[in-house]
Amino acid sequence: MKKAVDQKLITQGICSGNRQIFSQFFMHTNKKVYYQCLQFGLDHEDAEEVVQEVYLTIWRKRNELKTEFSLDAYLYKIAQSFIFKSFRRKAYQIAYENFKKSEVFNSSDQITQILEYQELDSFLQELIDEMPAKRKEIFKLSRQHHLSHAEIAERLNISIRTVEGQIHKAIKYLKGRLIESEV
Repeated sequence: MKKAVDQKLITQGICSGNRQIFSQFFMHTNKKVYYQCLQFGLDHEDAEEVVQEVYLTIWRKRNELKTEFSLDAYLYKIAQSFIFKSFRRKAYQIAYENFKKSEVFNSSDQITQILEYQELDSFLQELIDEMPAKRKEIFKLSRQHHLSHAEIAERLNISIRTVEGQIHKAIKYLKGRLIESEV
């Protein structure tokens, strides 16, 4: 009974903004909160940070304290909340660090892929430029300007079969040269 009366008086003192009572409450209970943090697996620094957050929260929300509820239970509940928040923060930091590492790795892979693509594209342009003029023109209209065979035939005033034949020869030529150069 005495403990309940004492807690009620402490709660009333804290609610009224009595710094001396709050300071005594802190001195009497902070080690319990600290060890609770350690039991949950927090390191020394994180445990001290949680202790500060807990008592700062109690002081800020002192007007919301209810004298009929257990101050110890309230203290435990707030501490537990901050402990879990600390774990979430750590998990986010680890996830972010892993993300940053993967981004650096991925970005270097992407740069390599871009360089390889540019090298291959440059080589293909050289091969296309080596083709006979008419075949080169038909191939570029098809692959670079995305015209249909019928559109190319109409534009160049040739038959669709001629367009198809020239594109076939161009692709066969490019494949052969790429295989020769082992790209």
